[in-house]
Amino acid sequence: MFRYQLLLLTDSPAIEKAIFTKLFPHFSIHTTTTSKNIPATTIDCIVISYKSDDQNITIAQKSKQSKTLQHIPTIIVKHPISANDIKNNPAEDCIDITIPAAELVARVTNCIQKTMWHQNLNPLTKLPGNMIIVEKIKKSLRQKGGVLFIDINNFKIFNNTYGFVKGDAVILETADLLKKECSLTDFLGHIGGDDFVIITDLENVYALKKSILDKFSLTIHKKYQVTATITVATHEKLQTVEQLCKCAAQLKQFGKG
Repeated sequence: MFRYQLLLLTDSPAIEKAIFTKLFPHFSIHTTTTSKNIPATTIDCIVISYKSDDQNITIAQKSKQSKTLQHIPTIIVKHPISANDIKNNPAEDCIDITIPAAELVARVTNCIQKTMWHQNLNPLTKLPGNMIIVEKIKKSLRQKGGVLFIDINNFKIFNNTYGFVKGDAVILETADLLKKECSLTDFLGHIGGDDFVIITDLENVYALKKSILDKFSLTIHKKYQVTATITVATHEKLQTVEQLCKCAAQLKQFGKG
């Protein structure tokens, strides 16, 4: 089961127990007493709950000033909550720890999803989503770039057969493989489900396609027995985003590319 990853910053065993009781197993929770060395790439939300109100505010402010943490939603959880707490709160939300568990789960989930929606990130892979992808493709057409559409074949059948845990693992491992294959100037986006997009230089597009398929065959196919299709589209025959996306959908449908 997919779970959002929470980092709980607290110096109180009682608070830690209370939060674990209410939020687990809906979230995966990692606890620490310090904000140093936070693994920003794997954390979906930072929950702050120190005994000191001043420390809560200070840590929340530091996370918002950090280049690696500022995109991660931050929540202060405490009791009681005053009007001043809400007014001076630098975090996305300030929640009373005594509220019912279902309400706390809903508030934390909403905070994460709202932040991701504003940033347009896929909730599983944390890769840019459709709004950003469309803008990047438009730019690629103007700059005569190449676009690769990556699709995992028969993924719905795999998901239904082996369950969502293995399905999510395939998606995440595919995303990691694509990240490693992309250069610093390439763009990688996650359309949704098992569909990804890479935008690269025109002269690099076919070499990148071959490299990805070779690596996929040696790793993900070998482990999960799934295959991938990559459709290449360029500005040469396609002048609009709509034409490009329609062509990619048709090619994937007939297993070409």
